[in-house]
Amino acid sequence: MVRAKKKILSVSERMVLEDEKREAEGLKKTAQDGSGFKRGIDEGALNTRIAHMDRELEEGRAPRMTAVRKDSAHNRLQELEGKLREGMPSKDEMAHTGRHPGSIQKHMKWCRDNKENIKQYKEVARQLNPEAPANYETLRRN
Repeated sequence: MVRAKKKILSVSERMVLEDEKREAEGLKKTAQDGSGFKRGIDEGALNTRIAHMDRELEEGRAPRMTAVRKDSAHNRLQELEGKLREGMPSKDEMAHTGRHPGSIQKHMKWCRDNKENIKQYKEVARQLNPEAPANYETLRRN
């Protein structure tokens, strides 16, 4: 099984962090110009915050994978897809709960029972393709 040390950031999470970092760097520049100290900008706290964001961006990067590890991860992803499809309520059951009494409870129970598999599925899918969202809902049958 391929496991990441830290959570791999999605594209949107990475963009938000990069925007926050740019904003913090802008505040730091304002503080260095002298105009920021009048507003109480703490340059040390900004440096710490920027360093933390840099570290988070670096640790959230998908690891480089060899062909053997990619094959292993792909096989694990297919195995998890099979496990997740078992007992998963269909799209029809989820869209028309009035026609399918108990479908909400079935879905909640399914989520509870497959919590670890869902987590692993998202991790492995993000390692294989960090740009694409790892959404197990795409596995739902019609």
